[in-house]
Amino acid sequence: MSIIHLLSFVLIQFVSAQSSSEAQNATAFALMYGYPLLAFEKLAPSLLHSIGPNQLLHNRELQNANFRGVVSPNVDTLYSTAIFDLSHSDLVISVPEVPSSQFALFSYYDPYGDNFANTGTGSFDKAGDYKLTLRANGTSAYGVKPENASSDYKATIYSPSAYGIFLIRWLLTPTNLYAVHSYQNNTSLKNLSRPFTIGPYVTELAGANRSKSPAENALNLLAEFAKYDGPEIVSDEEKVTTALMEAGISDGKYNTPANVNITKANETAIIEAVTSWNSAQESLNNGWTNLEPNKTGDFGANYGIRTAAAASGYLMLKAPIAVYPIWSNTSSTASSLFEGASLDIPVGESLIYTFSRKPPLQEAGFWSLTAYQDNYLIPNSRNVYALGDRSNLTYPDGSPVYGNNTSAESGEFQILIQAADVSPPANWTSNWLPAPSGGGSITAILRLFAAEEALINGDYDYPMVTRQGAIVASLNTTNSSSPTPSTTPTPYTGGSEARRALPSSVKFAMLMLFGTALYL
Repeated sequence: MSIIHLLSFVLIQFVSAQSSSEAQNATAFALMYGYPLLAFEKLAPSLLHSIGPNQLLHNRELQNANFRGVVSPNVDTLYSTAIFDLSHSDLVISVPEVPSSQFALFSYYDPYGDNFANTGTGSFDKAGDYKLTLRANGTSAYGVKPENASSDYKATIYSPSAYGIFLIRWLLTPTNLYAVHSYQNNTSLKNLSRPFTIGPYVTELAGANRSKSPAENALNLLAEFAKYDGPEIVSDEEKVTTALMEAGISDGKYNTPANVNITKANETAIIEAVTSWNSAQESLNNGWTNLEPNKTGDFGANYGIRTAAAASGYLMLKAPIAVYPIWSNTSSTASSLFEGASLDIPVGESLIYTFSRKPPLQEAGFWSLTAYQDNYLIPNSRNVYALGDRSNLTYPDGSPVYGNNTSAESGEFQILIQAADVSPPANWTSNWLPAPSGGGSITAILRLFAAEEALINGDYDYPMVTRQGAIVASLNTTNSSSPTPSTTPTPYTGGSEARRALPSSVKFAMLMLFGTALYL
């Protein structure tokens, strides 16, 4: 072989290896970018099959322990949900008059879970008609643009994507169920014709194939959606488009490039997503952390965080509209991304959450602490699944934390978590959040809606979590002096049992496809 032929051979091999490496890296990026579409695919088909696009489905009652529709459901709000499709028409959203005391949030998401706009409580909250339309080609702006008084619309919402989710959260209290039903009944959507189309109807897009792996499904879904639901940040479009082409995504199709190992690309994507999520956590106090406020809900070019959020809670809201702090209080490097801190509560033990004061909220804001076992609400004879600002919580002296007779001063109060079949004394009952009968592992999610700045910057002292013996009602007394426990409490420092290890690639991917939690 001549020296020229040898050099040519070496050069070809080098270029081939470089090309394979670029395709491998691009595939990992495409997976990290596109994985949230599996969450959309889990949510959208049932709505599209039952009512079609651009139609609202109203949830009329709160969930209970029998509900298995999504994991980690909240028991604070009723929902009205639609899959929007702007491929052939714009959409007019008619909003009724809602009193300022009623939390009613109208949220708009692209299929990847970016919360690109909100109206209603804490945002633009006028009754009337709103137009949802695509942003113009080449423009970077998206979100809510208020209109002048002569317009037919209160505001125009510019969407960065042709398809997405419109979700309304209606706060439910012990007395407003029928009022919320009325607001739902008077909220409507209607198509608004326009002279052009930009793609197929969302119902014409192929869904996930259960015979394929989650990674393959993510890539195929991305191939279908990418043309019509590009990057929210327009300046990132060239970078994303180039990477997707190198990964084999072009003209609505996915073809696996030669020598690409999807399994390894999948592992790389997951590691990047988890690393991005963990590095974006901010320490608050007392073992609590929170995602950096500018990286919540509307993720921009933070694609790793977006994928991690879709796995732990698709349809996250922007801060301060909602804050989702995580308690772990452990030096472990394991991530609480997917299930929060997993708390083991044996039948003879309990956990106490000691709140320094009421969480500071804006008008119409609310909060709750909800317990789950295996990501579902915990059965108990009292049907109590969460405690918060609408509960009959009491201070240690028995006076109410919330309600008409509430003192203007806010002091320390506690929430007790212990087994559902170990009843505490009567004076603890209102502050008791049942864990599984017979004991077991739970997760507890703290949700704070319409949060004041103190909840975000750490000025608020978050609850101290302590472990102790169960507080048991004796035969001779009906009260146990709250908050004095039956044994001396010690800070619950967590450690290895405080949270589960990082999920494997398979567990992560299956969670994305079949078990996505919704921060609804």
